[in-house]
Amino acid sequence: MVATSSEAKSIPRADFTKVVKGWSPHFTNQAVEKLSFFNNPVLVIWGADDKKLFSIELGKRVRAIFPDAQFEVVENVLTYVQEDQPEEFAHKLIHFIINTAII
Repeated sequence: MVATSSEAKSIPRADFTKVVKGWSPHFTNQAVEKLSFFNNPVLVIWGADDKKLFSIELGKRVRAIFPDAQFEVVENVLTYVQEDQPEEFAHKLIHFIINTAII
């Protein structure tokens, strides 16, 4: 049996959901705290619609840890901004790189 296009797209999402159940924002917080000494510019790109795993409030807390961070929100996106809105992700990343080049 061959999956239709819409079925094929839902398979990775279903697998992702299973994996995510073992994740916790606690691990994100731990990682960010270990990087809090980092003084170079940081770009935090966050999905606006992720209410369960990585809420917008968590993204704002991540941003607040870094002394020189920008926080960008992408609408209509869950956890993986680069997957769900790759053009918007690339645009924000390129803009950040161009405008924060350390010379």
